[in-house]
Amino acid sequence: TGGQILRQDAQPDFTSSSGLSGTQSDFLLCGQLRLKGGLALTGRTLFDDSFDVTKAELRGNWSNQRLNVGGSYIWIDEDPAIEQFDDIGEIKFDGIYRIDRNWTVGLDMRYDIVAGRTATAEAGLIYQNECVRVGVRVKRSFADSTTLEPSTSLGLTVSLNGFSMNTGERVEARSCGKHTK
Repeated sequence: TGGQILRQDAQPDFTSSSGLSGTQSDFLLCGQLRLKGGLALTGRTLFDDSFDVTKAELRGNWSNQRLNVGGSYIWIDEDPAIEQFDDIGEIKFDGIYRIDRNWTVGLDMRYDIVAGRTATAEAGLIYQNECVRVGVRVKRSFADSTTLEPSTSLGLTVSLNGFSMNTGERVEARSCGKHTK
């Protein structure tokens, strides 16, 4: 898929990295490939009439019933108008493994190519049934600036399932509790 926006009058509110400034936007090109066996590749990019890329993303993903692993590459040009003085280039790896019907474990890592360091790393464990979803995670954010300190955070999330607002749509009945005959 591809496209470009054409306007009669220039739009001054957009920055150069948005790809939307001027009377004609940058070109958007995107595509997706899904193969049997769970493999999917998705890519999209913005480039100007000189074919200079201002933004790009490439994502690969493979999944089956128990495992979902993927990786992404992201590139965004610097844009001083929004106080982004450096290019952004990152690689992200993520994965989820379903241990059994109720338990899932996940990992996530972002690597900053421009700075040459890991940006974040995260691991989590989730228990979910018909009634509740409980998640525990640990996240490490790395920093090399004199104003930012590396930090580690722990999180606990509890969500109640089985509740819904009446929207007029058919809602599947659920029962939370011990069933006896």
